[in-house]
Amino acid sequence: AVQASYIANIAIDRAAEEVLAEEDISYSDLIDLNTLSDGTVSSMTANIREMNRFKTDISKAIQQKLLDYQEREIAIPIGTLTGIDLLSGRGVNVRMKIQLYGNVSANLRSNFEGAGINQTRHQIICDVKVGVSAILPGCSSYTEVQNRFTVSETVLLGRVPDSFTNVDTSDDVYDDINNFIDD
Repeated sequence: AVQASYIANIAIDRAAEEVLAEEDISYSDLIDLNTLSDGTVSSMTANIREMNRFKTDISKAIQQKLLDYQEREIAIPIGTLTGIDLLSGRGVNVRMKIQLYGNVSANLRSNFEGAGINQTRHQIICDVKVGVSAILPGCSSYTEVQNRFTVSETVLLGRVPDSFTNVDTSDDVYDDINNFIDD
């Protein structure tokens, strides 16, 4: 299972690197920003077709990477094969072929984070889940690997207000302000 997780993570990382480099995806490929006459962002529209195409491309690329590693030879200490914890990792190495079979799912999501006064960082993140079965002579194991990477990001600028008050919400002052507003 450890070897399968390691290979799955390598497959995800290499596929993401290749697809992002090949497709040269920019923020504007995935999101259309609608602005007011003064340039202020009024709304955002996701380019669903492009997002779905990217999800398909990344899933295919990860699946191909898993196929590239599908049959691999590994060395396992004979003590580990006994199943006795005390002997695990001990003894001569026995070379065995491991076969990997996996299924991939990829989903895109948005993450918004404050980046200053009226500035918001918008990230498009790809969450990947890979279920991998490792088959060795006489046994098999299944493990799920989850990974994520940033596809694109930008900082959205808003109007800067004439005045700004930052209220620390961690103490009683915040409750007092809300109570005062309600009165």
